[in-house]
Amino acid sequence: MRVAILLGGERPDAADLQRELAGCQRVICADHGADWALEAGYVPSLLLGDMDSVSPETRAALVGMGVPEALSPVHKDETDGQLAVDCALEWGAGEVVLLGGFGGRYDHALATYSLLRRLAEAGVRAWAVGGDGRVEALGPGREMCISGRPGETFSVMPFSDGVVVEYLTGAEYPLQGGVPLPMDRTLGVSNVLAGVCARLRLRSGWALVFTGVRA
Repeated sequence: MRVAILLGGERPDAADLQRELAGCQRVICADHGADWALEAGYVPSLLLGDMDSVSPETRAALVGMGVPEALSPVHKDETDGQLAVDCALEWGAGEVVLLGGFGGRYDHALATYSLLRRLAEAGVRAWAVGGDGRVEALGPGREMCISGRPGETFSVMPFSDGVVVEYLTGAEYPLQGGVPLPMDRTLGVSNVLAGVCARLRLRSGWALVFTGVRA
């Protein structure tokens, strides 16, 4: 089951919403994310959060449609995004896409990256779309195909200590034989696809893979 989570950051691009929600069986809106969904004509499966940012009009409309609410206190340790991710995990989601998880605050962006890792650690394929493209977390012993058009830019950034790349092939700057990606270096920034798919496998550590970025 694929679940979409609409967070309350930046307004998702209309094309991104249409593409990403098309294959989703359920949609969770975290607070202000409900405004983005309703404006685009999507009715969520669940409205979740402390309701401190969703518009009263949107909330009333969704309640009138019978959309269930999962209310949380304003003063809490977890963000609405984490509560939404926990809900998706409880539902048994196999794939999760996060939308609206960016919007100018670096701490919010970092929180979105942390949620991607949380999902990946649980065995769920997860990615976030917005801002400058798409980002996905990759863990130790795992491989992914970084797909796109030849010449497109992508970046592989460490998201933990001890990141070692087993191999990166199909890129203008390939890596082979166990190459470290230290947290205090920028080795993985702005690589280029040599074909339609670059193969990346990590020996250890966690990395974030950014695609669709501007060179």
